[in-house]
Amino acid sequence: QHNQHNKHSMLDVAVIGAGSSGLVAARHLLQQGLRPTIFEAAKTVGGAWTPSSSSSSAAGVAAGDDIRRRRHDDRYHHHPAVGKMWNGMTTNLSKYTCRFSDWPWPDGTATFPSAEEMHDYLESYADNYLPTTDDDSSCHFRMECKVFNVEQRWRSEEEEEEEE
Repeated sequence: QHNQHNKHSMLDVAVIGAGSSGLVAARHLLQQGLRPTIFEAAKTVGGAWTPSSSSSSAAGVAAGDDIRRRRHDDRYHHHPAVGKMWNGMTTNLSKYTCRFSDWPWPDGTATFPSAEEMHDYLESYADNYLPTTDDDSSCHFRMECKVFNVEQRWRSEEEEEEEE
């Protein structure tokens, strides 16, 4: 395990996608003292649960809000999930089985949550568990960033020392 939280021992880890799996992975990486950066093609978290702009009732959030929650009328364009969720769509699993074990659904959520409720649930999970401060113990988000290739880069101790 990697539990030291100092600048010299922190490792950067790429997480591709800010859907449910990416958010959980980033949370557990942080818990192990690693620095996750989530690369997401959309303008907000949610993965496949990113609603199309026509189903969004929350367009127009004020400037300065958290980068993960920026919403515009066209905020979901060019995301592979656009068009897969529609007004009135619900999960095919109940809120009792379709949830994180340590993050309850808000009171009043339908038994079979709508796509928008699912998206909001994922945003609330990210807001609660993935701090986005500028220090080394936070999660970094790269929104509207498509990943086409991933390569591992090893750094020598000399390279690390040169950065100091």
